[in-house]
Amino acid sequence: MKENASIHQKSSSSLESNDSMMSMAPPSFGLEASSLGNMAPAPGGAIQLMADSSSPIQRVADMRDDYPWQGVVDNPNGALFMEYSDRCTADDFMVPHGTRVTVLGAVGEYYHVQYQGREGYLEKDKVDDVVANHIEETMVGDQMDWQPSGPAGRTDFARAARDNTQDANGDYNTPMPDGSPNSLLNCWEMILLAALQTGVLSRDTVHNWYRNGNIEAMMPGVDGTYVVGNGNNPQPQRGDIVFMQGLNHVVIAQGELSTNLHCKVWSFWPPSDFTPAQARAALAPGGAGIDSISTGRIQDTTLEELANWMIQMNMDPNPIT
Repeated sequence: MKENASIHQKSSSSLESNDSMMSMAPPSFGLEASSLGNMAPAPGGAIQLMADSSSPIQRVADMRDDYPWQGVVDNPNGALFMEYSDRCTADDFMVPHGTRVTVLGAVGEYYHVQYQGREGYLEKDKVDDVVANHIEETMVGDQMDWQPSGPAGRTDFARAARDNTQDANGDYNTPMPDGSPNSLLNCWEMILLAALQTGVLSRDTVHNWYRNGNIEAMMPGVDGTYVVGNGNNPQPQRGDIVFMQGLNHVVIAQGELSTNLHCKVWSFWPPSDFTPAQARAALAPGGAGIDSISTGRIQDTTLEELANWMIQMNMDPNPIT
């Protein structure tokens, strides 16, 4: 049996708002049906999925094809910035590891990029999506505290995002969490934090989203539907934001498949580190409570693993979009 899941895909490296996005209706993410989020009960009982493996075996096609997107040179020895894609010239030069570029398109084995106002070409295997790269290199494994979304804005991120006070320099008085163990965030705020730290997203944009109740500006449309158990799924590209039943759980795609051909993602949802039996025991009357399962690390996991966990918790992961 296959479980339908609709996955909203939006590149994390192109999150900055525009007028059409900001005019969307306010979200309903505050209406929670359980203490683990606002998942509805899964219809038809549990569905068993295959055990997964986190070992990547395949990078999905081109990293991104929704140009332009923000990239970073990811090679210890840097990359050759070429004036032309088909030949070298005396004007070509090396750009160091960590250099930020805007990726404008692709030509064969090269990305057409813009760097410091100049257009040229870089080898594809030396360029990464800037937000996905930041999460992989600096955030995976970091321990933080998690809280589900809610109307009161219970996380440190939400409180900072809603702060409307600024100092004489125009900087907001309440700092954003830094991702340290004391940071309190929900699942999608981990991704927004990475976008803020890389400069892809501005503090003003986040402030407007939260003050106007417009978090759904992150998800302007559905690019594909992911069906758990279907080997012919359209695969999210690296850096795509993937939504499981809207804003109920949000992850970011790695652009890779596991050994079982499952879709690899990064997720911040500490309860899913525990077995369903452990989570149910914590949430039961007289149990230790949700705080006992809310400290954890950013996970290297798959959509299939997350969907399986949700189903066993009587939650509906669909649509995955």
